[in-house]
Amino acid sequence: MNVDATISNDRATIAVVARSHREIIVNVWTKPLEYSNPTVAEASAIWLALELAKAANFESVCIESDAKVCIDALAGPTIEFPWKIRALALQSLHLASCFSFCSFNWVRRNANQVAHAVALPR
Repeated sequence: MNVDATISNDRATIAVVARSHREIIVNVWTKPLEYSNPTVAEASAIWLALELAKAANFESVCIESDAKVCIDALAGPTIEFPWKIRALALQSLHLASCFSFCSFNWVRRNANQVAHAVALPR
């Protein structure tokens, strides 16, 4: 699942793009948020992706984001989070434990273009 967030006019929009194991897009979700901190918005997108995957009864999930701070916090060897995303990171790790396999991967922005385009304000 690719996730991204965009900020415009002090509001965020987060996007989740679900792909099959063959990289075919199977679903897309967006959600507006009332805050404008980019790191918090990116962490919210990761949390939303995990919530959606759990609701869809996915057995395994791979989260891809271009938000290095968020991915490093979730995939790192230690559990140390920037304070702004601590609660979201802990909730995300709890959700991750519901899957037989869950990975958090940083990708360059050009590999995350679909999620970024979906998150752009309309």
